[in-house]
Amino acid sequence: MIKSIVLSIKSQHALNIMDGYKTLELRKRVPKGFVGWVYVYVTKTEPYLHHRPTENCDTHYVMWDKKSKEKLCLNGTIPFRFWFDEYDIIEVDKGKDLYAWHIKQLEIFDKPKSINDFVSFTKANKIFQNQIYGKSIFGNSINCKHMEFRRLENTVGFYGCKLQKDWEKDCDWEYCPLCKSAKAPQSYQYVYLKEETE
Repeated sequence: MIKSIVLSIKSQHALNIMDGYKTLELRKRVPKGFVGWVYVYVTKTEPYLHHRPTENCDTHYVMWDKKSKEKLCLNGTIPFRFWFDEYDIIEVDKGKDLYAWHIKQLEIFDKPKSINDFVSFTKANKIFQNQIYGKSIFGNSINCKHMEFRRLENTVGFYGCKLQKDWEKDCDWEYCPLCKSAKAPQSYQYVYLKEETE
């Protein structure tokens, strides 16, 4: 699994990035030491960003005050990503410094991604690391509510997952609803995209 970031931005900023006018994203925080893909989540608040294909198949995006039933609304979705490996520090006379994230290798998806396509890095990584080092299995390192104690052939006791059909399999944290990113971040959060492998 590849560590990535989901970043929340307003619809107008998303439109400017997709149109190529905005090449820097100004933030109060920066993921220091991180290099990788940043998936952009468009917040649900007005105005609404819509996808509007034209007759010659070129892609265009428009802003409206109301949602359109005919056009795909991109608010509440992840319509694009960009590569992050550089930022500038902007010094502020009074207050904390700001950070300008460089937007590179912009990739607009044919079909927007959902926040549920991503897995929480914090929860999944803790389970994954513990499984690698043999410290715990089946998610019991985070007190998973789907965990249950089972007996195999009345001789071996072990923890299992109520969601698993095969009792001998380990915790399927990659698809577990507890590990999924059910909420968009206020700023940004580290995630795994389950379909990507290194």
